[in-house]
Amino acid sequence: MLEAVGAVIARGGSGVVIASQSGHRLPPLGVAENTALATTPVDETSAPAHGRRCPTIDAMLRPARVLVCVLSLLSASAVTACGDRGPSMAERAAAVKAAEAAADAKAREETRAKREAERLASLWRYQQATVGGGAQTTAAIFATGDVDVDGTGPRPVQLVFRDHVKWGRSGYLVLQAGDFACRPRCAVTVTVDDGAPERLQAWRPDTDEAIALFIRDSAALWRLTGAAARLRIEFPVKAGGTRTADFETVSLDPSKMPGW
Repeated sequence: MLEAVGAVIARGGSGVVIASQSGHRLPPLGVAENTALATTPVDETSAPAHGRRCPTIDAMLRPARVLVCVLSLLSASAVTACGDRGPSMAERAAAVKAAEAAADAKAREETRAKREAERLASLWRYQQATVGGGAQTTAAIFATGDVDVDGTGPRPVQLVFRDHVKWGRSGYLVLQAGDFACRPRCAVTVTVDDGAPERLQAWRPDTDEAIALFIRDSAALWRLTGAAARLRIEFPVKAGGTRTADFETVSLDPSKMPGW
């Protein structure tokens, strides 16, 4: 038994072997020795028998005592080692609990980030259609909050980028009510995140088909939009003064507008 354990235990390791008397056998005894062990009184076990000296009970038990002592030392060494260098069961349980809590927190954060990315991506609407006898591709996004431009209550404000096979590329704002104060021309103030405001020239088409305000330098507006997480556009209104629309533009996908 001990030989089998010794073959698999690591160098420098320790352990406890619990076995029957077969765990460590003495060399086979002859008939005379077995008879002497069975019949000789204890106080005479050191006397010769049949011309041969019979091993004493003490001598026969000595290997077992040595084995018990060795195992006791090994066990004490193992306990001492665990106490000195290894975590306790309570510490291990706490470590497992902490690791599980960290994994749960990471999973929640990943889920939250994924949902936020999906929300931001859904803010943009990309469309392809035939308009005015030509193919048109648009990318449009509504402001994060409605804006009251004429005193009748908050209404949506939309930012649109258009690429038309005949009309070319355009960037413009669209109102649902009221009107822009921009005939024949005006300027809007565009701010990217916490950056410095930029002034861009704009114009209002002479049509009532849509309440639209076109940015003359649409390429500059596209560039600013692509660089922004949040884009603010301040524009003049017919009701007086200016209004500001705030857009979450961070998820703009330029691949949807290859012409730009």
